[in-house]
Amino acid sequence: QDIPSYTLRYAVSFQDNSLGEIEIAISKQDHGNVVVRGETFPNALANMFGDGKVIETVEYTEHGSVLRLDRLTEEKGRKNPVTRKMRVDHRNERLLTDGEQIVINSKDQIDAYSFPLLSILGLSDNRTGKEVKLVSASRAHRYRNLPSIHETISNRAGSFKTLKQSKTRLNNSRTIELWLTESNPVIPVQIKVNRDDGQQILISLIRIQE
Repeated sequence: QDIPSYTLRYAVSFQDNSLGEIEIAISKQDHGNVVVRGETFPNALANMFGDGKVIETVEYTEHGSVLRLDRLTEEKGRKNPVTRKMRVDHRNERLLTDGEQIVINSKDQIDAYSFPLLSILGLSDNRTGKEVKLVSASRAHRYRNLPSIHETISNRAGSFKTLKQSKTRLNNSRTIELWLTESNPVIPVQIKVNRDDGQQILISLIRIQE
């Protein structure tokens, strides 16, 4: 499948309070590799509760005919940034992060928690009941796909006919909802995280730059 290259800008809010914006850039590299780079632009409210600057880079590599997540790097903080790295050792079935090893299964689907590219592009099995391990630089949790539905979403970027994908974390009430355009290129026009404490994070598309 042809992987699109674009830059997406989103508004971020927590419990209806604006926290600033985030920019996601997807770029194709040599040899079929794909890089997803996310950078936050926190506003004054977000900075009141700490240095909210985050830059995350996720590297996907082509293995045969399959695109797999290989490496994730997170740089957090503005004044004294802290860098964390996570690498997927597919051969030995391990997630390597900060000196720790997490055992995985060769059949595990692995994707990024913040922007699950493989799920978004339909490169992983999104059927109801199928599971995926979503990872960040410091942790990994297993999610199960819920039934998808069609919805129309309107935001600052326009009005879109979408397919809503939902995932729920195993043994937890946290859910992730993705509203994806039904026409190419496939773009998440809205992402919502429903936390287990009942609070919500909403990420809403502002503009698309191809």
